[in-house]
Amino acid sequence: MIPTKKELRQHILQLLKKKDPQEKLVEEQQLYQQLFDLAAWQQANSIGITMSMPQEINTLPIIQTALSQNKQVYIPKTVHRELNWLPYNPQQLEKTRFGILEPTGSPDQAVQLNNIQLVLVPGVAFTTTGYRVGYGAGFYDRALTNYPGKTVSLVLPEQQITGLTPDPWDIAVEQLLMLN
Repeated sequence: MIPTKKELRQHILQLLKKKDPQEKLVEEQQLYQQLFDLAAWQQANSIGITMSMPQEINTLPIIQTALSQNKQVYIPKTVHRELNWLPYNPQQLEKTRFGILEPTGSPDQAVQLNNIQLVLVPGVAFTTTGYRVGYGAGFYDRALTNYPGKTVSLVLPEQQITGLTPDPWDIAVEQLLMLN
């Protein structure tokens, strides 16, 4: 029997929580290098990226690299079931009730997603065709519906899945970076 998205999410999150930290670090380094070698990364002047949770790929090294390359970095803030993209400022972050760090800036500082050239899309699990299982709230599927820029996800081996039938509202990520 094919597991539901909820069951799949719970299973993958358990695998990620049990993952050896040293092994995860090595895999993250390989995925970072793939990302930084991408033309989409090199050509982007602006990126959208989340602040990662402990079981996720650590996004701080990506943010630091982007800033060192003079890229504008935007972090999503959830406002009424939508994502507002605010400039990254490490002094202006707060933990939400879901445990995610989000910007504290005001909505008038937000930029339109269409003005961000590359979005690194988070997820719990991914098919080889780019469909993802997120955390279940649909924020990214709604945000990316008409997004004209590039989308990329970094995927650990435990996050690779098969047999998922996407829902009509699911938006595929353009490019998945995986380990060989």
